[in-house]
Amino acid sequence: MNFRDIYFAIEVSKLYKLAMDNGGFTVQFDGKRFNHYSKARGYSVSLPEFEVRATELASAYIFAGIIKGLEEARQEQEDPASYWVGGWKDGDMLYFDISAIYSNRQEAISAAKTGGQLAIFNFKTMQVERI
Repeated sequence: MNFRDIYFAIEVSKLYKLAMDNGGFTVQFDGKRFNHYSKARGYSVSLPEFEVRATELASAYIFAGIIKGLEEARQEQEDPASYWVGGWKDGDMLYFDISAIYSNRQEAISAAKTGGQLAIFNFKTMQVERI
């Protein structure tokens, strides 16, 4: 196990707690830590080919595997800095994805519709907007 794997494991345990306690997260891994999306603006649109669901009863080990797979897929994108790994809790389900963040609401809605999404996430209001 290398240091990157150790850092990843420590950071994933923090994300697990964040998802369980606060409902969700949007992050990128830089090799040592997860950087949280902290801008109070923009619209997140899930990429449908990178959506995963699990029950709340999923172990931290399964949670870590999902996050690791999504982060590796994010790194393989043409411009990985443009994409974020997200997770959120809704009822007894956990949802995970890779998302693109748009500054323009209409562009986000267009991308969401093209991808067959039902909603976008507004970072200013911290609310899901059905489209």
